[in-house]
Amino acid sequence: MLDKFVSFTKGCYIGQEVLTRLNSQNKLPKIFKRFSIETNYEFENKVFLLNNNSEEECGYITTKILDKNNYNCLGFIKNKFISEDLKFFVKANNQNIFINFY
Repeated sequence: MLDKFVSFTKGCYIGQEVLTRLNSQNKLPKIFKRFSIETNYEFENKVFLLNNNSEEECGYITTKILDKNNYNCLGFIKNKFISEDLKFFVKANNQNIFINFY
């Protein structure tokens, strides 16, 4: 996953041991994703992503930009929740608002 961004053959550099260990063990704790939310609701500062199966917290939004009636967002999702069939949502005004990944 990190192969296209990091050289594993270059000599020593800051963080090289940590990156090599994460890559070799394939244990990235979370991934950075781009997604959209179709709503005009004004979200609070810290918005958590919940999964549809258990409503367990599985990530959070770091950046959101309102574009027409959609929020274009960036955020982290815990790696253990990444699955083709899992849906994510945020809670706003006591309703579940589903997100769409790009």
